[in-house]
Order: sequence, then C-alpha cells, then structure tokens
Amino acid sequence: MNMSKTVVDFILTLPKEIIDLAFTIRDWVEVNLGTLQTISFFISIVLVIGTIYALIKSGYFNYKTERLMDALMVGDLPRRRSIKGWQEIMKKMGSKKEEDWQAALIIADNILGEVLKLAGYYGKNLTDRLDNITPAQMSTIEELRQAHQLTKRARQDDFSAEKTEISEAIYIYRKTFQELRLL
Repeated sequence: MNMSKTVVDFILTLPKEIIDLAFTIRDWVEVNLGTLQTISFFISIVLVIGTIYALIKSGYFNYKTERLMDALMVGDLPRRRSIKGWQEIMKKMGSKKEEDWQAALIIADNILGEVLKLAGYYGKNLTDRLDNITPAQMSTIEELRQAHQLTKRARQDDFSAEKTEISEAIYIYRKTFQELRLL
C-alpha cells in the first residue's frame, strides 16, 4: 500500500507535458499497433534472410555438410578434399625450397591419417593405424610405413633430406591414395 502511494505521488509530481506525452504515445501505439507489428515482422524477415545469406557466403553450411559427409563416408567429399590436398602437395614439390618439400610430405601424411581414421582403422595415431594394417589390406603398407617414418623426421626442427628421398616418399603416398581411390 505504501509503495502504490509513492508511485501515485511520483506521477502527480511529474510535469503535465510529460504525462500528456506518455498518453499521446500510448494512444498512438494503440492506433498503429497493427502497422508496427507488420513493420516488425518484415524487419525480422530481413534480419533472418541476412543471417542465412551471411552463413551461406561464409561457407559455414558447406563446411558442416562436408564434415558430416566425411564422418558418414558418403559421397565423394573425402576424395575431393584429398585431390585438393594433392594439388597443394604438387605445388610445394615444384618449389626449390626444402621447407616446401618438407611441408608437402607433412600434408600427405596428414591426409593419409585423416583418411585412415575416417575409414575406421583403429589406433591413437597414424603409426598405430599403419601397424594395424596388413599387406593384404593395403599393398603399399611396408613402403608407406617407411614414408611415414621419414615424415616423422620431417616434423623435427633439424630435418634435412634430399629432394629425391622426399619425392620417393611422395610417390608412395600417391600410390596409396590411388589404391584408396582418392586420386
């Protein structure tokens, strides 16, 4: 009761112009409520469309779809991703810098690791997965293990190798990707 008396006293102390303005605004909103709701609806539609457009332009849906398809092993998305990666490998192998050859080797190893994981080969890392594969499952497995060992060395800061050695390892990765029908 005391609180309502205080609110009433406060309202009565407000200048008449402010009270009149409040009632005018209330009356205007009552009269134009339908129009305001329509405008709000269209503004909401524009914002939703803008959000969807931004998500599409950012590639968010493509990324999510690609990851889902990879996880389900459906479609040729893993193949397209490996082809894209392979193009990057070839670009780096065409360089004259040893760092680029090293990067190409690491990219090939990363692609292989991802593909074997998605294919269901078990192991906590690529070395374990390769150890669980038999020559009957993959004809290039012995060479691949050697190429992976070179890649493990390439991940070290003090790595140095001839281009021919790295090229041979890349060739093994290529044969493996072809056997897996990724190239």
